[in-house]
Amino acid sequence: MLSVGLTGNIASGKSLVASQLESLGAVVLDADRLGHRLIGPMGAAVDEILAAFGSDLALPDGGIDRTRLGPIVFGDPGARSRLNGIVHPRLIEQIRGELAALEAAEGRGNQDGVPSPALIAVLDAALIFELGVADDFDRIVVVTAPDAIRETR
Repeated sequence: MLSVGLTGNIASGKSLVASQLESLGAVVLDADRLGHRLIGPMGAAVDEILAAFGSDLALPDGGIDRTRLGPIVFGDPGARSRLNGIVHPRLIEQIRGELAALEAAEGRGNQDGVPSPALIAVLDAALIFELGVADDFDRIVVVTAPDAIRETR
C-alpha cells in the first residue's frame, strides 16, 4: 500500500485533489470527518470535552454542539489548546488504525483469495505536520493556491 498525506491551507483545493484521486481508485480518509465522529454521538472525545468545557455543550443525541463550542475555543488560545489535547491524540489513533486496517485488508485480497490491486490510501488533512503524523506516510502532497483564489472560495 502506498500511503499519501494530502495537506495544505484552508481553501487551497485539498478536497478537490482528494476527490480526483478517489475517482482514480484511491481510498480517501477525511480527517475532518474522522474528527467529527470523535465529537459526535457516542464519540470517544465527548465525555472529556464535556468535563473540560461544560455539560451544556451536550446535544440530545449524545454529541457535542459544535456551534456552541466554536466560540469558546476559537476566541481563547488556552481553550483551543485544551480541546486539541483532547481530540488530537484520539484522531491520531483513529488515523493510524484506519491506515493499518486498509493495509491489512490489502494483504488479504478478496473473498476468493485473489490479491487486491495495489492500494493507494490518501489522508486529506490540513494538520498533518501539526499532528506529528507526516512520517506515517510514504509521500506528502501539499496543495497550494494563490491567496486571491483562496479568498474567493
